[in-house]
Amino acid sequence: MNLTRLTTRTVGFVLLMIALIGCSAAPVEAPFADELEPGLSEDDVATQVAGTVTALEAAVAEVEAQGAEESEAEPSVEGGDGVEVTTPTQTPVPSPVPDANQSEVGPPEPQRIHYPCNNCPGPERSFYILNDPEFEGEPQLYSYPDPLGEVFDYAPATNRFLMSTAFASEGAGPGNLAVSDLAIYDIDTGEVTEVFSDPTIVKARWAPNGEDFVYLIATEDTYEMRWRAADGQDFILAADVPTTFGVTPDGEQVVFARESGYGLDALPGIFVVGVESGLEQRLSFSDRGGVGSVTDRPKFTFEGDEFLMNVGIDLLRMALDGSAAAVVTYDEGLTDESVEEGSNDIPWTCCLPGDNHLWHPSGEQMITFISTMGGSWVVLLSFDDTNGHVEEGTLLAEDVLPVGWAEPGVSIWVDDFASGLTIIELPDTE
Repeated sequence: MNLTRLTTRTVGFVLLMIALIGCSAAPVEAPFADELEPGLSEDDVATQVAGTVTALEAAVAEVEAQGAEESEAEPSVEGGDGVEVTTPTQTPVPSPVPDANQSEVGPPEPQRIHYPCNNCPGPERSFYILNDPEFEGEPQLYSYPDPLGEVFDYAPATNRFLMSTAFASEGAGPGNLAVSDLAIYDIDTGEVTEVFSDPTIVKARWAPNGEDFVYLIATEDTYEMRWRAADGQDFILAADVPTTFGVTPDGEQVVFARESGYGLDALPGIFVVGVESGLEQRLSFSDRGGVGSVTDRPKFTFEGDEFLMNVGIDLLRMALDGSAAAVVTYDEGLTDESVEEGSNDIPWTCCLPGDNHLWHPSGEQMITFISTMGGSWVVLLSFDDTNGHVEEGTLLAEDVLPVGWAEPGVSIWVDDFASGLTIIELPDTE
């Protein structure tokens, strides 16, 4: 029971009684008759009652002020089942998300895309940037900086990489995961800025603003997931996070997985933690178990309210608020026989890579890449109303690799390996 709230309500009731008595034309009697001096005139009574009201109002104000101070000093956190609380080492203040490449109204604007090129003309290690408004969206070829180890992530908002300057040559932490240094490469200026020189970093991902980022650092007994702000502020978000995580589109939360198989004691599952609050919530008990690709990450909808994540051989569709989670299933009619006549009837679920899912802006369709011994296809899959079941599939292209949206909901970039990058239009599904 909240005593401050009870006291305030009691005093309020007394004030109401005084007001009713003060407005009455009848002589002043109980409940205040014993406290009034005998022989007072009506004006004297009114004066004394008014004084009592003023005193009680002051008492109410004092009680409410005291309650507000206590609420600020001792916040109450009421977490449900599976909610854990962590305390960041510093008070987090995420940088605002810039408007670059993102429209506030109407359909989403295309974002810049980094696409590594293995058979590109020019330097041996090179890459394309697609959808750059400065070049009207035409693919632009660049050389990677030298030296370069691994590109951890690309920030469309600021046109920068999180990278290492050398490939990992040693392991660290309980699972002996490969670790390296961490640096930032600015494509526009060509500058490489060192962040951490010691080989302790497992992986790093940008926040949507392209200024803040999250990284995994190996310690002797765990893997810490930490937030690094643009102003240098650095604090822990969660521990026992070996590989898989991603920042939500609004930059306010981080979804991550704890897994078995990495020498960690924490229970496996899918979690989300608030950047500012530090509150951690379990979304699922699913265990990835060390299965998957190093590029796996949560794939968020454009609205940011749901995401896809590979867990073992399954693909999970989950609500960010924890209200829904389902393994993606496929209609029995969806086989590669419906794509290519005379096939071996291999289900479309055969070989869905973890990093090749593209949410449609509708939030009810996704584009994915399927590869079997008989070939490869890019398909548009449509969910039904049961959240995780795919009921329809439409072939978009064969023997190509999907790269990303050229115009969200309208067209995508693909690499056909022979003639290079090209754009294909989606069919009208309305």
